Amino acid sequence: MALRMIQERGLTLLVSDKLREAGARHAFTTRRGGVSGGEYASLNLRISCGDDPENVYKNYDLLAEAVGFSRENVVMSRQVHSDNVRRADAGEGLFRPDRPDADGVISDRAALALMVFVADCTPVLIFDPVSGAAAAVHAGWRGTAAGIAGRAVERLAEEYGAEPRRLVAAIGPHISRDRFETGPEVAEAMARRFGDAAAPLCPKRGEKFFPDLGMLNFTELVRAGLRAENIDLDTHCTLCEPEYFFSHRRTGDRRGVQGAVIMPGRAGR
Repeated sequence: MALRMIQERGLTLLVSDKLREAGARHAFTTRRGGVSGGEYASLNLRISCGDDPENVYKNYDLLAEAVGFSRENVVMSRQVHSDNVRRADAGEGLFRPDRPDADGVISDRAALALMVFVADCTPVLIFDPVSGAAAAVHAGWRGTAAGIAGRAVERLAEEYGAEPRRLVAAIGPHISRDRFETGPEVAEAMARRFGDAAAPLCPKRGEKFFPDLGMLNFTELVRAGLRAENIDLDTHCTLCEPEYFFSHRRTGDRRGVQGAVIMPGRAGR
């Protein structure tokens, strides 16, 4: 179920064999292989954190070359920890100041690059091997409790006729359950969403709860109709592995971000 780490054009990336076999061009980034320095070293994909904008643009060029997309065809959103999933029908380019508020984006337009960003939250990529429609989802604990991954599956069905049982998905690197210490409000939110299934996925130690964001999103996808065998779930911990990942919990807001990107349309078509 874990993702596979590869080297591509000097970048260290994670890929899902299930998505690749389905024909989806995609990648989950690590912090290795870019040109940024200091606390942003080195493949930082966020321009608003204080990094040199030219370094961030160069990092995008490196990622675009490795995955196979262009700047003009990037689709991003202003992530607000919601369950809002928007449809994209055209490329939008990099760093628009007026991006829509959304934590998921879907499209069936080949050559677009659907992107979300994380630094402990959970990235989810979803692909329909028949229509070529795809989704990129940012699922923090609020988005997870709101069921954003399931909402993305619903939108793929509504907009493109994608049958959930044929969808393929990958859940990327995120903070692990053992390191994600929260208060009761998080466990209560998960219980409202997942019912009895939430308890073993949000174990309590002392006065704190430790939600398993990966398995909660896995459960959400299965409940939305995906077959468990069609889902890859990564086991890397963004907080535990500073050599590979940026982490908000580890260093606060002055740091870079990882990205997850997927291109609609089957590879080779």
